[in-house]
Amino acid sequence: QLIDDNFRFVKVPKFKVIDGKKSLNQERGKIPYKLSELKDWITHGNHVGIWGWYGKLGIVDLDHPNKDTRHAMLIAIVKECGKTWIVKTCSGKEHLYYYVDRECHPEMDIDGDSEKGKAWEIRAQRDKLTLVPINNHGLYRTLWDHGIATTTIDQILYALKRWTWDKNCLLYTSDAA
Repeated sequence: QLIDDNFRFVKVPKFKVIDGKKSLNQERGKIPYKLSELKDWITHGNHVGIWGWYGKLGIVDLDHPNKDTRHAMLIAIVKECGKTWIVKTCSGKEHLYYYVDRECHPEMDIDGDSEKGKAWEIRAQRDKLTLVPINNHGLYRTLWDHGIATTTIDQILYALKRWTWDKNCLLYTSDAA
């Protein structure tokens, strides 16, 4: 699904994957690669992260700790935005991949409380990285193998309205400068 010359990736050494978010944050600012440039890297068991927005890619990251809530979110998004490629992460959560209409990074805390963590976020901004299931490392796996669908940020936000506690969520969705 990720064979697209418009997408950009970053190298993530296999030993850094244990703490995915920390590893990806350390990779910011490094040279973005095309997937075709990383064949040897992947062959040697290493991983890659994908940058948001390159190729108009947006990744919906469902982080709510309650599995039933995440499942309801996933169903709402697919109903509103269409079937797409969905990946199950090593923590058992889901990433939905869509082509989107604008660069932004909306996110929402659980019950509107940052202490509880993220309920969801949309990574459609160039400084947002996501680990991808590019080789058989067992950390991430394909859940639904559909092609990447096209939607709008507003459609995704509409689907997530039930889990959006800040009704001014559009404050979070302003186009990146």
